[in-house]
This record gives sequence, structure tokens and C-alpha cells, in this order.
Amino acid sequence: MILIHFTIEIIYAGYMTMVVLRPPGAGIGPLGNAALTISPELFLKRRAYAIENWIATGGLVVYLAITEIGPRFWSRRERAE
Repeated sequence: MILIHFTIEIIYAGYMTMVVLRPPGAGIGPLGNAALTISPELFLKRRAYAIENWIATGGLVVYLAITEIGPRFWSRRERAE
């Protein structure tokens, strides 16, 4: 369930940042030159979702490091000794 939650959160925040909250006339994806003409309110909303995306990605990385990567690393190290 934790993996599903993190994955859905990353997809949702990425979708909101790149597709939903884009300025008029800008394409899907990064802002590029449209960042010069975007309203401050829209810019702050995009930034909030981007931060949410980074937090979810970081949480997923920490979770995988604690539950999957760490135990595998330590078990291999103990077998080598």
C-alpha cells in the first residue's frame, strides 16, 4: 500500500505540475520561456505541486532504502565475511 500511495502521489503531482497548471499558450511540460510571463499565483501553485512531488519521491526513496536495499546490502555483506 505504501508503494502504491507514493507512486500515485508522484504521478498526480507530476500531472498537476506539467499538464493542469500551465499558462495559456504554453505546451505540456516544463515552462521554458513561458516562465517569464506566468502569473505569480500560478507559479506558486506549480512550485507547491513540484515540492509535493519531490517530497513524495524522497519518501519513496527512503522507504525503499530502509525496506529493500538496506537489508539486501547487509545480508550480502554478512555472507561475504
